[in-house]
Amino acid sequence: STSKNGAYSTDIPTGTDAKQYSVWYKVLGGTNYADTEPVEIQVTIAPLNITDKNPTITLGTALTYTGAEQTQTVSGVTCDGLPVTYTVSGDKGTNAGGYTLTVTGTGNFTGTATKDFSIGKKSLTGTSQTLLVKKNQAKVVTYDLSKLLPEGVTGTTDYAVGMVTNEKGVLSAAPTDTDITDGKLTLHVASVESADQTASVQITFTNSNYDISTATLTV
Repeated sequence: STSKNGAYSTDIPTGTDAKQYSVWYKVLGGTNYADTEPVEIQVTIAPLNITDKNPTITLGTALTYTGAEQTQTVSGVTCDGLPVTYTVSGDKGTNAGGYTLTVTGTGNFTGTATKDFSIGKKSLTGTSQTLLVKKNQAKVVTYDLSKLLPEGVTGTTDYAVGMVTNEKGVLSAAPTDTDITDGKLTLHVASVESADQTASVQITFTNSNYDISTATLTV
């Protein structure tokens, strides 16, 4: 029986939830003897420890950088085919990159398991610009490459020189990465006779929180 004064039978009591149970037993009397006094036994069903069970942790919607702190949701956890009740920690992040959250079993479950998640970079389009220079005048020009960044970009951005088109000889020397210092590009402009002559320099960007497409500086 599951209680001292409950109904007794030869069936062994069962339980489902992880907790302590009381099981009572006695010997039923007959014609020549009386029932024995009921005796209590404490029986425990232990919580399932998920730590070494490699549970399946299913993440919610993927995150993309917004500039604000975000929470990675967990849509469910299963272990040995059972739906796990749990709490989550380490599920918040702000900057783009990789993180690890921890699931802790509750109720019928105990132990912990981890799951990697990431905040993706926000995709933006670089802003192409035109640099106007005077014809028939060779000079060295320093251009601030931050002008090619989309509006709202924060943090540190590194720049690199991509493809250079200089068929008209507008530039006396094709720029390289070594011509970039503190986010400014040094251009060596040749003396050209016509305003129709142009050159173009592609600039690529590296930013920890943004994936910025290549922009073109036309001279």
